[in-house]
Amino acid sequence: MFDAAAGDRPLAEQLDASRWRMELMDLSADAGQQLLETFLAAAEVPVSKLTKSGRKTVDARAAVVRASAALPARRSSGAPARL
Repeated sequence: MFDAAAGDRPLAEQLDASRWRMELMDLSADAGQQLLETFLAAAEVPVSKLTKSGRKTVDARAAVVRASAALPARRSSGAPARL
């Protein structure tokens, strides 16, 4: 942990790594795994993001070092797939 407010640079410039968990409510485990494999196999995945100066296209794939898919420990009917 660090105090982002204490730095003299924007938070995005101070980050070296981050960890994310996505829960996809209406996606089967098999579909989630296929989606993840397709993403990881892509050379690049351009996405558009809105910045203060307008829209900017960035490569979402370049920022991902590793990823995995998993089911919740106790998957019940309607439980999300986790990526």
